[in-house]
Amino acid sequence: MLLDSNILIAYLKGEPSIIETLSRWRREARVLVISSISVAEVLALPVLTPSDIQIVTRFLRTFLSIPFDDRLAETAARLARFHRLRLPDAAIAATAIDHGMPLVTRPQAVNGLGWSIGTAAEAIHGLREHFPLLTQTAETVDRWFELVARCQVAGKRAHDARLAALLLVHGVEQLLTFNTADFPSTWGVNAIHPQQLLTQ
Repeated sequence: MLLDSNILIAYLKGEPSIIETLSRWRREARVLVISSISVAEVLALPVLTPSDIQIVTRFLRTFLSIPFDDRLAETAARLARFHRLRLPDAAIAATAIDHGMPLVTRPQAVNGLGWSIGTAAEAIHGLREHFPLLTQTAETVDRWFELVARCQVAGKRAHDARLAALLLVHGVEQLLTFNTADFPSTWGVNAIHPQQLLTQ
C-alpha cells in the first residue's frame, strides 16, 4: 500500500493512532511504499531543524520509495486538470494508480464511514481474501479518462467512474452496490442493489 504524505507527517507528529497502525503493519510484514514526492514534501517542512532532517531522512528510508518519472508526470497532469488537484496530491495519486496500490490517506472532511485507518485496512484485507483482485492497467486509465470526458464526470464521482472503467476493461457488466444512483446506465455498467437479490 502507498502511504500519503499526511500519514507520514502525522506519524512524525506523534499521533498515537497512526503510530500504532504503522507499527502493526510492520509487524505483519506488510509492504509499505511511499512516493518520492512525499519524500520531498516531508523534508520540506519548515519546522525541521538540521538534526530533525537527519532523523526524518532515516525514517523515510525505511520505506520503499517509488521515483516520480515522466510517465507518472503525464498521469498526474491529467488528474490535476480533471480534478483540480494540487500537483503533489495528483502525483501521489498517479503513483498509486500506476502501480495498482491502495492509497492510504485521511482527508478529514470526507472520511465517509468514519473508520480508522487500521479498521479500513483490515476490512480491505478481508475482502481480498475472498474476492479476486482486478488488475489496473494503462488501458484502464485510458478508459477512465474517456468515460470522464464523454459523460462530463466531475468531483468525487470521478472515483466511481474509475471503478466503472476497471469493470469495463475486464468485461464485468454488473456491480453490486448500495449506491446504484452513482453508476448511471450511460457508463455501461449495470448497478444492482443488494435488496434486488433478496427479492428475486
